[in-house]
Amino acid sequence: MVYKRKTLVVAIALMGSGLASSSAWSAEAGTEKLERIEVVGSNIKRIQKEGPSPIETLKRADIEKTGASTVAELLLKLPSNTAGFSEQGAGLQSAPGTSSVGLHGLGPDNTLVLLNGRRMTGYGIAQGGFTNFVDLNSIPASAIERIEILKDGASAIYGSDAIAGVVNIVTRKNYQGIEGKIGYGTSSKSDGTETTSNLTIGVGDLETDRYNFLVTLDTYDRSKIAMKDRDFSKDSDTSSRGGIDARSPTGAIPSWFDKTDPYVDPDTGIQGAWKVFGNCPTTPVGGKCLFNANPHMNLMDKAERRGVLGEFNFKFSDTLSAFAEAAYTRNKDWSQIAPTPSSGRVPAGVAGNPVNKDSRFVWRLMGLGDRKTLITSDTYRALAGLRGSLSSWDWETALGYSRNDVDSASENFARISALDEAIANQQLSPFLPVDPAVMASLRYKPWTKGRSSITFWDFKLSNPEVAQLPGGAVGVAIGLEARRETGRTWSDAAAEVGDVIGQGGASMNANRNTRAAYIEVNIPVSKSFELQLAERYDYYNDFGGAFNPKVAFRWQPDSRVMLRGSYSTAFRAPSLQQLYTPGSTGYNNLRDPVRCPVVTTDNIYCGYSTPVTNGGNSKLQPEKSYNSSVGLVVEPFKWASLSIDYYRINKTNVIKSNDQYVLNNFPGLVTRNASGDIENIDSPYMNMGREVIRGIDSSLILRGDLGNLGKLTYTAGLNYLISDQIQDFTGGPLYENADLIGAVKTRMQHTVSWDIGPWSPSLTYNYIGGYKDYSHDNVTGHTVGAYDLFDVQLQYSGIKNARITAGVKNVANKKPPLSTFGNYASTGFNTDLYSAQGRFFYMNVGYKFK
Repeated sequence: MVYKRKTLVVAIALMGSGLASSSAWSAEAGTEKLERIEVVGSNIKRIQKEGPSPIETLKRADIEKTGASTVAELLLKLPSNTAGFSEQGAGLQSAPGTSSVGLHGLGPDNTLVLLNGRRMTGYGIAQGGFTNFVDLNSIPASAIERIEILKDGASAIYGSDAIAGVVNIVTRKNYQGIEGKIGYGTSSKSDGTETTSNLTIGVGDLETDRYNFLVTLDTYDRSKIAMKDRDFSKDSDTSSRGGIDARSPTGAIPSWFDKTDPYVDPDTGIQGAWKVFGNCPTTPVGGKCLFNANPHMNLMDKAERRGVLGEFNFKFSDTLSAFAEAAYTRNKDWSQIAPTPSSGRVPAGVAGNPVNKDSRFVWRLMGLGDRKTLITSDTYRALAGLRGSLSSWDWETALGYSRNDVDSASENFARISALDEAIANQQLSPFLPVDPAVMASLRYKPWTKGRSSITFWDFKLSNPEVAQLPGGAVGVAIGLEARRETGRTWSDAAAEVGDVIGQGGASMNANRNTRAAYIEVNIPVSKSFELQLAERYDYYNDFGGAFNPKVAFRWQPDSRVMLRGSYSTAFRAPSLQQLYTPGSTGYNNLRDPVRCPVVTTDNIYCGYSTPVTNGGNSKLQPEKSYNSSVGLVVEPFKWASLSIDYYRINKTNVIKSNDQYVLNNFPGLVTRNASGDIENIDSPYMNMGREVIRGIDSSLILRGDLGNLGKLTYTAGLNYLISDQIQDFTGGPLYENADLIGAVKTRMQHTVSWDIGPWSPSLTYNYIGGYKDYSHDNVTGHTVGAYDLFDVQLQYSGIKNARITAGVKNVANKKPPLSTFGNYASTGFNTDLYSAQGRFFYMNVGYKFK
């Protein structure tokens, strides 16, 4: 069906409110009939916003008041986004310059991201090599009309990945005119400077002209924020602030191992000691001159993004129309890390050798310069379809294609073979002055490329009034989907064979086909009680099929009170990377149960560096979850609305890699030499263990009409994590992860906005609770304190067709709290929770050419 713009605006306006009174959303109560629209979580069009599942909707005006320059920045601050990752600390990530969303404490591969109700392709290079995700930076922010966030399992509606919920990004429709906006922002240290511009052009009105063409152009540029330019990140040794010394043992000043030293290591039983060769500017630790890598890295990389999105709609008649979408974005990210670390042996008799024996050494190749990488990400999307109506039935079908290509080109790396050869030929020694020409000859430019794509077709048939019951009309939707996914990664020859220091490579080229069918029914059992029943079957040609049902209810005994709840199953198909990536070998500190049946301090086999090969597993089965929720929505007055929703996610068959578990339980995957020492452990991804998450989402909206003093609006959002129990392996104990290593129990956001004439000031308060900075099996650490900050903004629309916005984010210039866990120990804070910008000033000017 084709909808009038006016009635669509009215319906969308209702979506931003809480539970409206019956007179506000009943079609019979108003002077104008409200049209039904489709929102995330259902394929059946409806009028009222508050259905059986909790949905948070951010309208265009709400988004503008946050001051966010990108979709990623906007979603990062949402209380329910508790497991996404940001692009900060990019040098420590495997996918620099990207950002993701992860609802309810589960990773980004458990949250389905849609664009206009249809899937987006994943990023071409998986995070960590195996975790598939949608890069939020590939979405032009200016094209967005609203963002719908479904906080419930939805595999019965959408299929795989919707375990924690769904984020649906809806672009603008049927716009006429031309509008543009330019923006500028910078931190109080004059770095991380952002310049933005966008232009939107809309031609034609669907009702009068029978067509509409809309195109949006977006640009975004940001200068870098260097770690050395923030007090909390300039030094990887944070022990003076209560942290730890995370400096690297591989320094610019070489260290060598003296086997003639009488010292005997009590843990390994090995005689000898490390010694610094040269003058260490700091006090050596463990015989090594430690290296602070932070001055060589960025907190936020320099970035450049260009995007265009076009939409075309054509109305053949009142019952048939065509639509098409096309989008392209190119993102560039300039990442850098410290110069290449190296280790090896200097043969006896080589000039500069401290002793006339083979000598092990560690040394950083400072002469090569910082390792730099340019990541170019190109995202393409195109689709075309038809929609129409036949009697009381609406139908829609579309064919589409989406692809992301990633090109990661690096420089100033070194090959292991070339370094060994230069040392063996006495052209290079860590103990002698370096010949710049020899060092330059070692420079190597490794590269990695990745591609991810989906080709999809869908057909949907729905009828919101297929039958009548005493309680109202029965709605039904049925549909079919087909999808082909491809994934490919490949690297230069040296990286493929492990010959590049600090740069791995494992080629993977795979694809799979998926087919699905679903049905959904809304049953108004009575005037106050509604049931939603849904069932979906997905078939994958690589692992088989998955049935997923859902039952939900909506009970409204009074116009001011509504109770809702749901139970469903959901699943996540293993990624192509988890299925088919070849194994790559590294080292992990493990206990050998054969050589160390009982842990003692004098047995080196109770914890030693062990070679492990990690990779994909073609026998993986999908993760499964059992989701339940119950919620209450109350609107005691027309100006007040409160919602509280409890959720529980029981995820089983979790896909993970656990090297110690494999070593303990799968002796057939362990290779030993004739002496019984471990030569390798084949530890692929497996289905093992489960995770049980319980929490509460809540929101509050208050509105006040102050007469001549304008209108006041207060909104608040809360996510409270009650429990996050994790089982590392099947049959193992469940341990509590809530309140540990970033699993924050409380997140809140409060906003007060005041609209008075052409002025619109607003104040936003963001709160992230504290947590314990350690894991359940290693309670050594400290407690990260709570973190809160204020953002202020002022909008002025007193100039015809123009809007001027100015604001300050993090008004008090609060620093992120100290973290010492994992990679966060190097940056000094949790880069996935907090921003490194500090106080940030911004201004933008928009103008509509009508």
